[in-house]
Amino acid sequence: MGFGGTDAPQVPPESISLYGYKRVAGDIKELANQLGASRIILGGHDWGGAIVYRVALWYPDFVTHLFSVCTPYWVPSKDYKPLEELVKTRLPNFKYQLQLASGEIEKAISSREQIKQFLNGLYGGRGPNGEVGFIPEQGVLLQNLPKLKPTRLLGEKELDYYADQYARNGLHGTLNWYRNREVNFEEELSLEKTTIDIPVLFIQATRDGALPPFMSVNMDKSLPHLTRKEVDANHWALWEAPEKVNGIIKEWLEGVVFGGKSVIGLQTALFLQEAGYKTTIVAKHLPGDLDVDYASPWAGAHWRTHAAAHEKELCQWDAETYEYWKEVVAKEKTGNKPVDKLAGLKVGLGLPPKSEREEPTDEIAQGATSLWWRDVVLDLAVIPRSELPEGVHYGVVFTSFCVNVPKYLQYLLNTFTAAGGKVIRQDLPTDKGFGAALTAAEVAAGDRVHAFINATGLGARKLLGDEKMFPTRGQTVLVRGEASGAMTRVGKGYVAYCIPRPGSGTTIVGGTKQAGDWNGTVDKETTRTILSRAKVLSPELVNERGELEVVSEQVGFRPSREGGPRVELEVVDGKTIIHSYGHSGAGYQNSVGSAGKVLRLFEEHQRRLDRSAKL
Repeated sequence: MGFGGTDAPQVPPESISLYGYKRVAGDIKELANQLGASRIILGGHDWGGAIVYRVALWYPDFVTHLFSVCTPYWVPSKDYKPLEELVKTRLPNFKYQLQLASGEIEKAISSREQIKQFLNGLYGGRGPNGEVGFIPEQGVLLQNLPKLKPTRLLGEKELDYYADQYARNGLHGTLNWYRNREVNFEEELSLEKTTIDIPVLFIQATRDGALPPFMSVNMDKSLPHLTRKEVDANHWALWEAPEKVNGIIKEWLEGVVFGGKSVIGLQTALFLQEAGYKTTIVAKHLPGDLDVDYASPWAGAHWRTHAAAHEKELCQWDAETYEYWKEVVAKEKTGNKPVDKLAGLKVGLGLPPKSEREEPTDEIAQGATSLWWRDVVLDLAVIPRSELPEGVHYGVVFTSFCVNVPKYLQYLLNTFTAAGGKVIRQDLPTDKGFGAALTAAEVAAGDRVHAFINATGLGARKLLGDEKMFPTRGQTVLVRGEASGAMTRVGKGYVAYCIPRPGSGTTIVGGTKQAGDWNGTVDKETTRTILSRAKVLSPELVNERGELEVVSEQVGFRPSREGGPRVELEVVDGKTIIHSYGHSGAGYQNSVGSAGKVLRLFEEHQRRLDRSAKL
């Protein structure tokens, strides 16, 4: 209230509580609700830094992690002390707040130009003889403001923007921040708890005159999961040392906040959590990471089975995934979720997905009746021979699903955490044996573990010594534009495909399947071949120069396994372990069925243990 484009009610006659911590915390909570966010990570600086702590106090189940730059945590007090008393005894650096609360400033500074001079002074503008516009122990030096040269911290456009925003309603609403101490005190008396039991990052600016380092002493007592960092800067650390501050925040986020895994691991964790089992993901990689050993983000995912008719379990997994994705899409069509909460799945896409083969195979020996999945998919139809491109022996169209891979992975993670799942980013040890990795995972989880789900993909080769695991190298190219439909062509010694990523304005084109190849470097000749074939499959992507516009080229290693995926339960040294890895390039279409099997294995094992305990 009172900032930017918000309202700025006059006090009086309105209550000062409109500007209090509790009201602002409620506004932030409601804003997140409107955006469809049930839990958030919150960060702030200065005023914002003070507020993030209060949001966590008033809504402890809403904020999962918070960070504050410059602003320490002040524990709500049971005894009210007027600001005048604090300035005289403990906080002389807060004398400026007495001036800002007095009404003097908003009377002296009312025009847009005066507001711009005021902001320039706060941000460190200096006069020709070293004059300053602000000293914490004194306040705003009104007589100096017209003399000051432009601050080095803000550009002219930024300063003009700030001046425009503050000039909308003047400084009254903004400065009510300094008049709400007593109402904050009264409202916070009702708080049941004043410790904040979530991960907190505090970044101290070592030369901050307004919020000097001594004010953050003893924060640890009320913030049991506090991480302290510091930067050599004054109060405007975000402007003075942006790379340093951002680096600290990034490192902290990656270290304690996020977690994730492959599509197999995420789908499995989600099913377990939704079934009522408290689940923690411990993983090195998460949605958003780009690493050659983390193949899920590189995929051009759509539903196209890789299973042969005799591979009954794999066929069942693929069928279950198709049905599950149908339900997800149907719910999103009738629901009202914000765009950023959607799964990134889409059907239809103008033209139904096509699958073509240049040579006869057992799968298509009897036409469509040979396809084991003919009754799984919708709208399956054989393409008449007269409509097939030259050199193509057989083709079908059917309703499938195209996946915006980064969005779908994030959707799974968001849905998992919204259901109460816990995520921890940690690179587990792989050189000390599987037992050591399990122990590290249990320590990271911080709780008794009833079962470990091993969804380590290629990592199982080293972690478990599973020599059946091998990489299948896949090189793909991300190009500008969304293809009108998914296209796959299987030829002699190659597979070519174009798979749009719904809503992204891009399409994944590929690709290669090179078993046992550990080369993580992009091969330019392979890229040229991929692009050449993609022009034929999806000519609508070709620009006016006759080319495909390349966004990125990448290589990923599919976690393949001789004999197929390993999804089974074993008990080792008293520890229950369910393995789920080795799905190769079928991870997306296997994911739902495979996760369902893991859940069944776990529940059957628990029932056996319950029966044994009763005996």
